[in-house]
Amino acid sequence: MSIYCSGNQNVGQAGRLLYKSKAKLRLCGFMLTMALAIATAFTALAASDKIDLEALTKKAQEGDRQAQYDLGMVYYSGREEIPRNMELGAEWFLKSAQQGHTEAEFAIGRCYFYGRGVPRDKVLGVEWYHQAAMKDHKQAAYALGDCYFIGEGVKRDHAESIKWFSKSAAQGGQGAQFRIARILEKGDPSVRDPLQALEEYKKSANGGNARAEYLVGTYYEEGKGVPQDIARAIQSYKIAAPESEDARARLAYFYGQGIGVEADSVEAYKWLETAKLSASGDPALSKLKSELEATLTPEQRKAAAAKIEAYIKEHNIQQDEL
Repeated sequence: MSIYCSGNQNVGQAGRLLYKSKAKLRLCGFMLTMALAIATAFTALAASDKIDLEALTKKAQEGDRQAQYDLGMVYYSGREEIPRNMELGAEWFLKSAQQGHTEAEFAIGRCYFYGRGVPRDKVLGVEWYHQAAMKDHKQAAYALGDCYFIGEGVKRDHAESIKWFSKSAAQGGQGAQFRIARILEKGDPSVRDPLQALEEYKKSANGGNARAEYLVGTYYEEGKGVPQDIARAIQSYKIAAPESEDARARLAYFYGQGIGVEADSVEAYKWLETAKLSASGDPALSKLKSELEATLTPEQRKAAAAKIEAYIKEHNIQQDEL
């Protein structure tokens, strides 16, 4: 990627997202698509770069598609010395996309889909996503998979959604593997395959997705299509626990009840106190907490407090999460 500037290039990374229901899955899909789009927007130039706007504009006007895309990025994102102008940015994206520039195709697709700098037109946005996705643009393929999943700009089609998410996953697209798993587990009946969903969750978990690891645990805890295996479930919950309150809540239950592990009141209390939001909505865990608070000795409370503090510090768990 060329740009008429100097300085280092910085690329933001989209954070991991949690999916707890079909409705939340849709919302998170849009959020991830936008996060990826924003990351792309700032790939070309960092805040400290100096732009030779005159030279870049001249090159773009001469028909150089890379310069047109770069100029579109300058205006679309805005800079300290160049006011943001999304309309002008979209105009240059379109010129570049019409010459087959893949990043520009995705960028103008985003503009049309969300109505940024151009009148909102989801159908046209999907068409541009498709152009870029056909050239193995992983973010465009992800966005296209999301469109087919929800039925935005195209007719809802979960089989087609899996196709595009798979294409994104093959290119290293973050989150795509998880989306495939969710569709296979909870999508339209024609594509559901719970056991294949488990395999896809495992792939996503191996890539560091804590929510996927937690869901692998639920498969083994509940025996969903596989033999029930509490020890295996606990293994997944422990892996997911640093980033999953739900996993910590399940661990609290197992240690409190002595299921799959030796009962340990101190350990159970540690997990309860680091999973307050998830535990508070569970009657069984609320009951467990009351029982523990009534029976823990002063020494046990001190030991639990030390464990809680150490765990929060080790895994950088924010206090507002608790």
